[in-house]
Amino acid sequence: MVSVTFTIDDELKEKLKRFSWVNWSKLVAQEAIKRQQLEKLRSKLGSKEEQEFIDWSVKLGRKAKKETLRKLFLELSPSEREELLTLKKSPIFRGG
Repeated sequence: MVSVTFTIDDELKEKLKRFSWVNWSKLVAQEAIKRQQLEKLRSKLGSKEEQEFIDWSVKLGRKAKKETLRKLFLELSPSEREELLTLKKSPIFRGG
């Protein structure tokens, strides 16, 4: 096992002395392992495969919403459909 030394100021050292039951070496080693695992996860999340999966899931979600909206639209009466289509052409929906 390798030994690593850290430099801390006197004020911090005095504060740490109050926690004499804490194994600081073990705590720092555990935190280093956690950081390594997080970095590994970050690199996986930024991978091409992960991005492709995200893109696929977004497209799938949009398709599902579109299909649901289509089904709901078909359940409307002809006059309700016409009213919605008229509203869609309104400047409110075109950013005007």
